[in-house]
Amino acid sequence: MSAKFLKAIRAQDDAHRLFEKPKVYEKRKPLTDEEVERVARLYSEGVTQAEIARAIKIAPSSVYNVVRRHLRRLGSV
Repeated sequence: MSAKFLKAIRAQDDAHRLFEKPKVYEKRKPLTDEEVERVARLYSEGVTQAEIARAIKIAPSSVYNVVRRHLRRLGSV
C-alpha cells in the first residue's frame, strides 16, 4: 500500500475519534470514603474535574457532586 493511502486512512480514523459518542458509565455503588478523599485532595491541588474523573475512573458527574457537596459544607456555594 502506498504511504499516501495509509496517511489518508489514519487521518480518517483520527477524524472519527473526534465524533465518538461519550462513554456511558455503568451504574455503580456510591463512592468509597477513599475515593471521596482522593477527589477532594486532587481538586484542592488544582486538577480539573475531568482529569479527576479519568484518574479515578468515575463519572464526571460524580466528581462534580463531590466537589459541590464539599464546597456547600464550607459555605462557598
